[in-house]
Amino acid sequence: MSYNVKVNNGLGVPYIGGITVKVATYVRVSTVFEEQDSSVINQEEGLLDYIRKKDSWVLYESYSERQSSFKKREKFKRMIDDALAKKFDIILVKSLSRFGRSAGELNTIVPKLVEKGIRFIALSESIDTEHHDWQSKIAMYSMVYHMSSQTTSDWIRLAERARAKRGEFTGSFTPYGYQKVAKKLVIADDQHSR
Repeated sequence: MSYNVKVNNGLGVPYIGGITVKVATYVRVSTVFEEQDSSVINQEEGLLDYIRKKDSWVLYESYSERQSSFKKREKFKRMIDDALAKKFDIILVKSLSRFGRSAGELNTIVPKLVEKGIRFIALSESIDTEHHDWQSKIAMYSMVYHMSSQTTSDWIRLAERARAKRGEFTGSFTPYGYQKVAKKLVIADDQHSR
């Protein structure tokens, strides 16, 4: 006989036993810079706090990565494969934008998960595939995130072009033998080239 659990530490088997719901979390930052480490930690802690509040939920695995390209997200691909193999019951993310921004991909992947019996929850947007409005919310938010991403890219390109027209160096690292002075590249003197 199974019964619902009253106490759960959120990280393993519930204290009293009973039915457990295995939850996979997905955490992503889109850059590899060290300052993004706090974002990863904050996302993970927020998701674990949410899991701890549910009586029978336990963490199956936290899939975490730093990638901006959808095609390179190896942990994401492994998580989807694990989901389709029914290794866990729920995918929990902080935000739909951390999961993906392409409307086509989101509108393909999430329904495929639901078809396999995997519940998908995006906390920031209140998307839960157990609710009837999940498809329209995913369509709406994915369109908004795509437009926002495109606008940001356009502004970055415009700013880079404007700096280049002013003769400013727009790269990340100065080439060997040069130094950056007043936002411009100049040949390094002996003192700076050591």
